[in-house]
This record gives sequence, structure tokens and C-alpha cells, in this order.
Amino acid sequence: MIIGKTFTFEASHYLPGHEKCGKMHGHTYKVTVEVIGFIDPNGMVMDLHELGKKVKSVIEKYDHTTLNNFFEIPSCENIAEGIFEELRPQMPLYSVQVQEGEGGYARCER
Repeated sequence: MIIGKTFTFEASHYLPGHEKCGKMHGHTYKVTVEVIGFIDPNGMVMDLHELGKKVKSVIEKYDHTTLNNFFEIPSCENIAEGIFEELRPQMPLYSVQVQEGEGGYARCER
């Protein structure tokens, strides 16, 4: 069984060397985190409230910041992978998807 929850944060970034995105600009980022497991005796794979607390503790540091302070190249791909790696020890993680604005997204799963 896979369950998930979606979160948002606002941040700015620039992509070094990129013609269009090399200038500072901002986005609303949508982060969807999925965990995988079996339904426990309480009827849950994981308590969604607990999932929310763990994810928020990781992504809150990015809210209203410049992502270049955290990632050398703050692309969706690198952000998704960074969040995935930070959350993986805390839960039975299936995937992390990061959507940049209303456009594209990157999904890291293992």
C-alpha cells in the first residue's frame, strides 16, 4: 500500500549558467511524499499527521529562502533528491516529487 501527502513552500532560486533561469526568480513548490508499507492493526500504513510532522521538519528550512543556499544547482531534480535523502532514514519512503510552479516536476523514487 502506498500513501502520500502534499506540501507547499515558496522560494527563490537561479540556475547558474542557464540562459533563462540564470536570473533570480521565485516559485511555489509543491512537494508530494509517498511512503510504502503494509496496513498495521490500527488500519494505517503510517499516521498522516506523523508523516506531515516529519516532512515539515525537513522542508520548512526552504520556505521563503533562496534555494541556492542549500543546493549548488537548485533544479527540481536536485531538490527532490535532497529531500528524499533527508527523509529516507525516517520512514519507509517510496517517492518524493517536487513540482515547480504549475509546470514541470521531478520525482525521486527507490
